[in-house]
Amino acid sequence: ACSGGYYIACAADEIVADHNSIVGSIGVISRGFGYVRKLRKEGLERRVHVAGRSKSGLDPFMPIKANDLARQQRLLNELHQ
Repeated sequence: ACSGGYYIACAADEIVADHNSIVGSIGVISRGFGYVRKLRKEGLERRVHVAGRSKSGLDPFMPIKANDLARQQRLLNELHQ
């Protein structure tokens, strides 16, 4: 069943698998891109105004902050469990 089967079975109270079943984990991925150098080259500046912590984390138009990246990895690891 692998990942698709787990997705379908996520509402079940119990999942039963035979020894010959092919099973795998559901992966978790977070994708993005970095546009910081291009904006700088074009003379553009990104302006973001937020209220609250971590609201602009991993913004593709701003340099990556180590604490935002670490928070994202913790979240991905938690979701994967």
